[in-house]
Amino acid sequence: MKELYQFLKEKEDIQTVINGIATGLQEQLISGLTGTARNLFVATIDEAHPRRKLIVTHQLIHAQQLYEDMIEFSDNPDVYLYPVNELIAAEMAIASPEMRAQRINALTKWLQNDTGILIAPIAALKRMLPPVHYWETYQLPFIEEERIQIDDYLNLLVEMGYERVEMVTTPAEFSMRGGIIDIYPPTEQHPIRIELFDDEIDSIRYFDADTQRSLEKLTNCMIGPAKELLLTKEDMISGGERLEQSLAQSLKKMKASNDKEKLMETIQYDIDRLKAAEPFKEMY
Repeated sequence: MKELYQFLKEKEDIQTVINGIATGLQEQLISGLTGTARNLFVATIDEAHPRRKLIVTHQLIHAQQLYEDMIEFSDNPDVYLYPVNELIAAEMAIASPEMRAQRINALTKWLQNDTGILIAPIAALKRMLPPVHYWETYQLPFIEEERIQIDDYLNLLVEMGYERVEMVTTPAEFSMRGGIIDIYPPTEQHPIRIELFDDEIDSIRYFDADTQRSLEKLTNCMIGPAKELLLTKEDMISGGERLEQSLAQSLKKMKASNDKEKLMETIQYDIDRLKAAEPFKEMY
């Protein structure tokens, strides 16, 4: 492919685009490219300027096509797809754990290096996401023979979107029994078991969720978030207070007592949960 890239880069039109990027040109318009030709052009530009890129397409199907072509054409190993359905309401109704895991994995991997490519449909730009430093903060390391603050780690797992259960069976769950912490990251095929000796990590390994049998042994692992909307307790309390202020302003403008009552019934419970820093599924 390098010979093909070199051939394309020597074309005057493409060279103009490459030079424009190199000199910091903010906008360039390229037209007349469709399908595979357009995707090959993108791969050529990426080869000429290896840096972190976000590529936005019209629809999810176009993003998927570009992703598949980039995997085939590009020498860049860090190409990721951020799948979002066109209709936010439809996505919330039929959101699949697999797509959520793919989005979380794509964001995590894309932010880990300076040359990755993230491909997303325009609907992805409408999603509410946390600041980049939140995503970097909510990465929980486990390293063999190192000591951990167990309570802090367990609390952080809850903030990261994991649900504490008796026994881990599905992604986004964790449990602690005795000196064993089980975590099922949504980006992993199997859950991870961390065995402790007091507060020291004695062993780390994958295990089968059905049979509970140990699988591959690890020396370390990094546990990422189980949800995209990452919020601290302070964020939730602040959000509840702001929502309460907005509710008070809205109630002043309303005259019908029935409408006021319905509004209170609809929103007050959510406000109370936010002010108590209690996560709930409808938060998004």
